[in-house]
Amino acid sequence: MSKKNSGIGKADGIDEFNDSSDINQELSSRSRSTLVDRTIVPPAATRLAIEADLLELAEIGPIPGQRVEPDFEANPEPLPLGLRRPMIIGMTGLPHAGKDVLVDYLEANYTGIRRCAFSDVIIAEVNRYLGEQGLGEHQIGPENKSVPEYRRLLQDWGIGRAKEDPLYLARGLEQVIAAAKADPETELIVITGARMPGDFDYIENHLGAEVWRAVRPGNSYQAEHPVEIAASERPVARELLNDVEGDLTAFVTNIEAAINDQRSVLIEAEPAIN
Repeated sequence: MSKKNSGIGKADGIDEFNDSSDINQELSSRSRSTLVDRTIVPPAATRLAIEADLLELAEIGPIPGQRVEPDFEANPEPLPLGLRRPMIIGMTGLPHAGKDVLVDYLEANYTGIRRCAFSDVIIAEVNRYLGEQGLGEHQIGPENKSVPEYRRLLQDWGIGRAKEDPLYLARGLEQVIAAAKADPETELIVITGARMPGDFDYIENHLGAEVWRAVRPGNSYQAEHPVEIAASERPVARELLNDVEGDLTAFVTNIEAAINDQRSVLIEAEPAIN
């Protein structure tokens, strides 16, 4: 099998695949057991870092975090996108850049939107492991996943899994995405949280979809982790600017323009019905 390494791959031992045939072969060559069937064992490559993360959590109480509700006007009667087959897009971007806001907006204004995230796989594993280690009060969810202590644990866990298997996260989403595509009501599947090289390759090469990046110049979060830095520098099909602090109007306009452009491409490519 032909593989290549990106900069982050060389630094962290994470492989990147050349084309969709490589990824299809990998996805079909290994077991696709669900998380429920697995015994949760921390990835060996980052086990020491994970143990340090757990020691830190053991000394503090739960950190609730807070997710700010987006300020935009929802359509009282969400509209269909008018597609005969599901459109798929992947989203990347730093924390607080607007990835979840984008999906919140689409869900509030259109029907048939399905959301999934690469981080869902890791969060599910980590939460189970925290419970097994007597740290069940530290459950991680949408409201607190960006809290530094939790985010560091998720990063260390995710990097370890990617070193074991570059398509580990993609494999965890396979059944979710397949179910969404099979649902006749689905018109748009948004996969958020692409960070690892394998995440990008899965979306672009295996699913044949575009990756978009949410960019917020006024974001106070600064990327320091090598994975976040590499993801923020990786070329993507489109960047959506979220550049007016406290006002989502411009960001919403950019979202609508991107969705309409992509929808037009898909509609033109659909065969005519006689």
